[in-house]
Amino acid sequence: MARYCGDNDSSFLIENATEFKEICLIQGQSLFTEYEVWNSSTCHELICFFVENLEEGEGDFLTKLETQLGKATPEAKVLVAEMLWLMFLCPSSTGPASKRTSIERVFSWSGFEFKGGARIQLSATLSNIKQPMPSL
Repeated sequence: MARYCGDNDSSFLIENATEFKEICLIQGQSLFTEYEVWNSSTCHELICFFVENLEEGEGDFLTKLETQLGKATPEAKVLVAEMLWLMFLCPSSTGPASKRTSIERVFSWSGFEFKGGARIQLSATLSNIKQPMPSL
């Protein structure tokens, strides 16, 4: 991840990415719950329910995603919400409120409650820093 963002302070992004790496990728824990969701079995579920279960029907991305994940475990749905959080960490093409709404919508499919402080952290970490470069 680039650290230089002109006059913008990106240190909070680096801190959040570092925390994510430690909690999720190294410990296998969840940012939003007390459950272990970052593991091979939950990732395999996403391959089965998302990658290998193409949804060509009507609707936007989240509507189709909800259909695809309908029979997935709650942990798999939390994993998708946390993947969205990571994906939304840096881009500014989507505002913080829209990012938060999408993540909370996906997380709600799990039926779990955010662990203490997670919702506050969610809001604080989704500030925009830089517009992504357009594809060539």
